Amino acid sequence: MNTLTTRIATVAALALAFVPIAAVATHAAAAEQPAARIRVSDIDLNSIDGQLVLKTRADGAVRKLCFNRSMSQMAACEGAVREEIADQASLARDQQLASKAARSVTLAAR
Repeated sequence: MNTLTTRIATVAALALAFVPIAAVATHAAAAEQPAARIRVSDIDLNSIDGQLVLKTRADGAVRKLCFNRSMSQMAACEGAVREEIADQASLARDQQLASKAARSVTLAAR
């Protein structure tokens, strides 16, 4: 059972390393929607420092995706991008927790 848990955690960790968060602005009028990728495999999303790094990267994605909008569209664009980032970061954070849990070993006293 422990081997199965370890294998699942390893697969999850590898998936996390190769699947960066993709944030896409939702603007119906845009024929070509720009995209931004936020790499999270190199940060611990369950730490304060990791959250700060994610916020910095998210700010960059918002600037990239929403820079050419009117003032009325800017808030909606920013909200949509940050919501997508939060949803994807939550999934990545759960995968990181599962991976850490599988790496810890519980020893019973004999």
